[in-house]
Amino acid sequence: MSLLFTQPGKTYHESGPIGNGRLGAMDLGGVSDQRVVLNESSMWSGGPYETNRAGAWKCLPEVRRLLFDGKICAANALLKQHFRYPDGVKGWGDINQFGCYQVLGDLRLQHELGSGTAEAYRRDLNLLTGVARTTFTQDGVTFTRELVASKESEVIALRLRASKPGALTFTAALSRDHHVTAGADGVAHRIAGQRPYNHPGGGGEGIRDLALLGAKAQGGTVSVDDKGIRVAGADTVTLVISAGTSLRNPGYERQVRTRLTAALEKGYEAIRAAAVADHSALMNRCRLELPAGPNSGLPTPERVKRVKQEPDPQLAALFFQFGRHLLISSSRPDSPLPANLQGIWAAEYSTPWRGDFHSNINLQMNYWPAEVTGLAECHLPLMRFLEGMVAEGRKTAKAYYNAPGWMANHTQNPWFDTAPSHLPACIGPTCGAWLAQHIWTHYQFTGDREFLKRYYPILREASEFCAAVLVEDPEPVSYTHLRAHETERTIS
Repeated sequence: MSLLFTQPGKTYHESGPIGNGRLGAMDLGGVSDQRVVLNESSMWSGGPYETNRAGAWKCLPEVRRLLFDGKICAANALLKQHFRYPDGVKGWGDINQFGCYQVLGDLRLQHELGSGTAEAYRRDLNLLTGVARTTFTQDGVTFTRELVASKESEVIALRLRASKPGALTFTAALSRDHHVTAGADGVAHRIAGQRPYNHPGGGGEGIRDLALLGAKAQGGTVSVDDKGIRVAGADTVTLVISAGTSLRNPGYERQVRTRLTAALEKGYEAIRAAAVADHSALMNRCRLELPAGPNSGLPTPERVKRVKQEPDPQLAALFFQFGRHLLISSSRPDSPLPANLQGIWAAEYSTPWRGDFHSNINLQMNYWPAEVTGLAECHLPLMRFLEGMVAEGRKTAKAYYNAPGWMANHTQNPWFDTAPSHLPACIGPTCGAWLAQHIWTHYQFTGDREFLKRYYPILREASEFCAAVLVEDPEPVSYTHLRAHETERTIS
């Protein structure tokens, strides 16, 4: 149950993703130039603002009449005029207004190695333990690097070892291309910044963030300056990354610093043991055993290529557990946000589709494995997110349907936007009701009556909205008939 590679990753699609539900890391390996992409689930541009267009519902009687007459284009034109953001609001169309999930930064290590070629290179991610590991031999020295995401310590930890004493010499630094300052921070290296926020009315403050890198070495020396942490002649080194943002967390800076100090004092072995115990306890709740094929021992990319020609049943089991690993790594009971379109992993500043919460199917898909594969508590961040959506969804139900209850269209951000963001793709008044079904599913699997008591009002209000807006077609017609009507209207 490992993803196996025999060369460094060129992009994050070839990385080993790990996470603790809030912090994420993608190990791309590397030999002399080592890169780890870092993420924090609340690393968003944008901010809150009023997204609903008052009185939009007044067009609905005419829209329904046109739809019942088969005049789809005319109904669409009317909806485009009314079912949109208020004037002056760009919303989803503005990466810094609606917001966008972004990379936290990179951890880059520049190693001073011999002049030889790296041999026996192996990079793997053990899905059952959550440990990403890289090994290779150069000039007779074997180098081993391990990366873990600790839930207990709330840090990312990287340990570097060499088979020869004093063989570790490198510079490690945090970096980010936009909207940060970098430099020494006592015994740590720091990147800190603020995300851009284009409030429709001006003003507003974007999310602030802080990431710290600390080091602890056995043998050799460690020094810190504005360029990073310099390690020379060490036997073993532990690097620790602590990070956080101000999103609904005003004490984030103190929290980040406290976690770094505590983790460095704890040491890598204790951090790793707790991280493995935590991750494997969840992974081991569900097993899928399929027979090995002739290619089961090959690197994962090669297995993926060959499966088109040769059976590899065990590869399907690997995919299955990889999905569970991703859910565990991106969604824990206390995660500040549910898993977004990218889980918690992104290497970009402008992620595809804003890296948002697409609730027309994608957000639901993230959580389909939760209950059926024994990860019920990993479902909880979605439930809390629904609680936040309800307040916005009530306003959207009133503005666009003059209806009670709550609803959501299909693009959300950390501030629970429920308004229609882009009519052709993003209208979807049943998205809220679909998400509410996750409440019932969680109850069916857990039998937790206190949970149901807390979340029942969300189910009820989603139902009230549907009951209020559903209308009966006075003359049900087939889809073919509708197309004929529309073609006839267009020709005329």
